[in-house]
Amino acid sequence: LIAAADFAYGAMENAGAIVYREAALLIDDRTSLARRRAIFSTHAHELGHQWFGDLVTPAWWNDIWLNEAFATWISDKTMDAIEPGTGWDIGPVESTLYAMRTDQLASTRQVRNPILATGDINDAFDAITYQKGGSVLNMFETYLGEENFRAGIRLHMQRFQDGVATTEDFMQSLADGSGHPDVVSSFTSFIAQPGIPFLDVQVSCTDGAGALTVTQSRYAPAGSTIDTEGSHWEIPFAARVHDASGDHVVRQMLSDKTSHIALGTCPDWVMPNAGGAGYWRFVTSADNATALLTNYASLGTGEQMMLSDSLNAAFAADKLSAADVKAGIEAAAGGAPEAIGESIGMAETLKSMLQEDKTGPFADWIEATYGPVWDDLSTRPAPNMSEAERLLAPQVRTLLLESGNRPDERAAMLSRANAFLGIGQAADPAAVAAEDLSAAITIGVKDGGRDFYDGAIDYVRASQNQTERATILGALAGNGSPEIVADLLKLALGDEISGNELYTIYVSALRNPAARPVIWPLVKDNFASIVARIPSIRVPQTAAATGSFCTAEDVADAKAFFESQADLIPGYERSLAQGVERGTLCAALKDAAGDDVAALFSED
Repeated sequence: LIAAADFAYGAMENAGAIVYREAALLIDDRTSLARRRAIFSTHAHELGHQWFGDLVTPAWWNDIWLNEAFATWISDKTMDAIEPGTGWDIGPVESTLYAMRTDQLASTRQVRNPILATGDINDAFDAITYQKGGSVLNMFETYLGEENFRAGIRLHMQRFQDGVATTEDFMQSLADGSGHPDVVSSFTSFIAQPGIPFLDVQVSCTDGAGALTVTQSRYAPAGSTIDTEGSHWEIPFAARVHDASGDHVVRQMLSDKTSHIALGTCPDWVMPNAGGAGYWRFVTSADNATALLTNYASLGTGEQMMLSDSLNAAFAADKLSAADVKAGIEAAAGGAPEAIGESIGMAETLKSMLQEDKTGPFADWIEATYGPVWDDLSTRPAPNMSEAERLLAPQVRTLLLESGNRPDERAAMLSRANAFLGIGQAADPAAVAAEDLSAAITIGVKDGGRDFYDGAIDYVRASQNQTERATILGALAGNGSPEIVADLLKLALGDEISGNELYTIYVSALRNPAARPVIWPLVKDNFASIVARIPSIRVPQTAAATGSFCTAEDVADAKAFFESQADLIPGYERSLAQGVERGTLCAALKDAAGDDVAALFSED
């Protein structure tokens, strides 16, 4: 296991000599729990590649998912076996939610994607190959049962040991080993076409007999060009049904546009994604939706997360009101730690749609919703908290400091950040816990201004800790004033900042709404220098920054600029298309729901 000083990739699974970027392998007493888990996951992923990729190698790049999706899937299973009960079993659900952010775009691609140009190879190393592919594997393992699925995998390893294999080879091994040849067409429907199944699940009760009517389409956010009726999946559907007899899971392969499932007795509620293992989003009957929120605490962690995601997705598709999303966030705030963490992103989406001087009622709501969560977490010593709670705590603290009403705590965090960096005093590494470093730098640069920035840069210059350096630089770029971020970008074009760190600054600065109007012209003027210094694998990804804009005019301007730089960023086309689409959808959602959100948090 080799820790390279500034390796562009996270890690590379060379047989017998895995190369890692330092921050992806090395751990010390300043390494946060979240970072430790990321390192463990990367390590398990690369070891998984010794089988998936090294022992059996894809015949061509269009089957790279046979490498990366499998290594993603096996890494969660590996870590769950090593550290049971610490949340690794939720990994596939987290992968699903991450992948869907890209898979909801018209410009997304399928898991098994044709390779027509060199740029298509780089495109293959994204959330669709890794996270969607891993989630689909988990879904079919759940459907077939672990033993049957494992038998298919083992047969595949035996058949093609020290050789190459295709997707067709794998499908045959899965069919033969599991004893379920009928699953191949369903599996293929998820990897051979892009997009997310969107299920309309209607729950009915007639004469004491319950039933589900499930209609499938393709999910599309408001403003999307997706043909929602142009895709069709064979879906290994599973729903958790609660009725007078208790809980049970109903499973059925859904091959038709509309399917009917008899339930027997009338249900109290139906969760249309049992365990959260299914790769789909859903809407459901109004009464059932209300019952699910009322019984939110009775749902499993993965189910809570997938319910919250489906509510947020329905809002983004202009099929749900801001008030309904707000109710969903409030329900999630009483759920499992992982579900609370997901709800924070939903809350931040609502805030992004408010004018900066109109956030008073929003801050009050944040305090009422998440204040009790923090009161519970902050009063318990770490040994009495689960890993999920320890991971959640800094997220909640950051939300309250940035979006709540906590001036005294902000001042205390600024003081701690100054002490950590050694601004006006001797540096104290114990002043800020590793988990709080990003929040401390964020509050510091917002409230401490230029003096704080200068002290932070002095600290970075003296540090050789890659993780701390990247955290500090990203927080400065993402939260500093226009003048501070402009100076940081200029500094990053010199020799004191690595190429990886420059890319972090570039992305974070363009996501900083306050600084973007100043930074974007600076990026344009220095683009050739930026491209020359960042890792080659990041060069085509620079065009994804178009997604940082949220008006039609700004998106068009960014699109025209990156197209004018085509010779500098070969292979940029998909990154640009997805960036343009993200920015366009952001503008469309604001147009569709901005007034609704503003009215919801009105001061009247």
